Amino acid sequence: KFWRCKKLWLCIGISSVGLMPIILFNIENNFQSISFYLISRHPWDFQSDGLFHVPTQAAIVTPFLYLAFLTAIYTLLKNIKKRGRSTILILSFSLPHLLIFLLLAPWSDSTSTTVHWPLSGYLPLLIELPLILEKFKISLAKRLSMRRAKQLVLLIPGIGFIGTVSAILLIGSQSLQNELQPLIGRGLLSTKMAGWNDFSLTTSTILKESFPDAEPLIATDNYYTAAQVQFHNVSDKVFTLDNKKAIRDGRLAQLKIWKKDEQALFATEKQEILVISEDSTLTLTEKQSFISSLCAQVSELKPIKSLVLFEGDKVFSFYRGIMPGNDSNNLHTCPYPARAWLDTPKQKQIIKDNILISGWAFAPEAGVEEININIDGVNFGIASYGRNRPDVVSALNAFSDPNAPKLGFEFQLDPKILEKGRHRLLINIKGPGEIMTQIPERIFYTR
Repeated sequence: KFWRCKKLWLCIGISSVGLMPIILFNIENNFQSISFYLISRHPWDFQSDGLFHVPTQAAIVTPFLYLAFLTAIYTLLKNIKKRGRSTILILSFSLPHLLIFLLLAPWSDSTSTTVHWPLSGYLPLLIELPLILEKFKISLAKRLSMRRAKQLVLLIPGIGFIGTVSAILLIGSQSLQNELQPLIGRGLLSTKMAGWNDFSLTTSTILKESFPDAEPLIATDNYYTAAQVQFHNVSDKVFTLDNKKAIRDGRLAQLKIWKKDEQALFATEKQEILVISEDSTLTLTEKQSFISSLCAQVSELKPIKSLVLFEGDKVFSFYRGIMPGNDSNNLHTCPYPARAWLDTPKQKQIIKDNILISGWAFAPEAGVEEININIDGVNFGIASYGRNRPDVVSALNAFSDPNAPKLGFEFQLDPKILEKGRHRLLINIKGPGEIMTQIPERIFYTR
């Protein structure tokens, strides 16, 4: 009788209209969207992380609320004959959804899909939640006072509320990087949504100063940076050289449709280009690979400057060149990122007397121009660069650095000028065109 109701099918028909854009998009684009979300996004090989699906869900939903939902499912199944169609309706929208993600968890994308996609399966169970909480209260009242039972039951939604507010504050804390970083240290706050106003202003300034005659093309190493360039109205001639992240996040088909991908960039007429890399998201190997591929594709690639935000937690490098490239790029130096190491002080070393901060640094082909010593966010000066380090040249094949073999640096530090306690040492290496590279921070103590 329920399924024969005309009003039900009318509602289903109206709501199905909302699916038409998705259906038409997939038909026109060889079902790339469906293929990504159902097939290519997932490893489809057994991974042990999936075995922690239930504990992960309990942590996200909050443990006590998760227990309440499990109790709700048990109660609905137990009373399915007594309560009839309403119970079947709730379970039909909830249970299959939750079970699919539970069973496929060891073979699917554990970083995103099986984390938050199951959450909509809990929504129908909210209908049953007041009754379950009432049962919890009655059960607790038999062992405790009614007042204490009410307080404990209120904790179930209360913990979830506190968790939600905490998550909002954690996300919002990105806007207070400069205020919070001195208190809690580097690398703890997310920078994904922070610093983009400074980035857009810097990019606009570079376009005006370095490209006064004509607006260049802009190419970025990841699609997120490209999106920010266009979102802040810096330029609409934006492309991304990103394939790895774009494929991982299912954005490549979208970028191709918009003609913002690597293929569309190579199809442009020869003109100047501004290349932007977000160095703080790249390892040294990834940055070297990116620059190497650029030198093969872009003529006359030259560094412009680096933008260092939040004491190096977010770093961008800017380059200029001519796109598409030709054989002339072989005549120009390729601006590979600098490599460096800090010999002293050692990690967590206790310093009582004067110490020589020392190490080595080199930049293949381009060379190092300057090394700055930064302690606790304060620039203490420029290190002396040019100590003879033939060991570095031979071990790391640093022959192409024009300064080789004089690649060592040193800086005399008197610990008495610092307060006693914990300190953070950062080495900023300046290459041609004010491109900056940082050595991971070194912690030391003074007494």
